[in-house]
Amino acid sequence: RRVAARVRADGTLIGAGPRGEHRGSIHQVGAAMAGLPACNGWTFWHYEDGGDLRPIDVLRERIRSEAAA
Repeated sequence: RRVAARVRADGTLIGAGPRGEHRGSIHQVGAAMAGLPACNGWTFWHYEDGGDLRPIDVLRERIRSEAAA
């Protein structure tokens, strides 16, 4: 909960945290926020679900399952 991001209409992020504001893919912005050369954005970013934090990969898997059904 040290960083936050908004998803833009084109699917990219605008992220803000202690390292400043960054724009780009979930992976690029996650890496910039963490101060790393690379990052798996699917596991770096989380959403709040009933007070719990869950990785956004949970949402991606849910959409994939629904599309396959």
